[in-house]
Amino acid sequence: MGDHPLLSVRDVATQLNVSTQTIYDLCAAGKLPHRRIGVGRGAIRFTTGDVAAYLDQAARGPAARATPPVPPTPTPRAWAPARKNYHAS
Repeated sequence: MGDHPLLSVRDVATQLNVSTQTIYDLCAAGKLPHRRIGVGRGAIRFTTGDVAAYLDQAARGPAARATPPVPPTPTPRAWAPARKNYHAS
């Protein structure tokens, strides 16, 4: 990484003008590349390349994303009582 510093969650949130929670959500969803530094779960850190990759993917829009959109849920039919069969023996 050389002379490129690692960015914190707060740094990236400020850069993208979003909340830190949005950054955590994007990381959890696998949409924002990141790395964890340290012991245990570690601190989340980003490179400028990580942020650029996210912005490039976001700029391409939904059609360029790997996962297809979820089709809408069909509306349920109105409930109708079951018909009785009066002609049964």
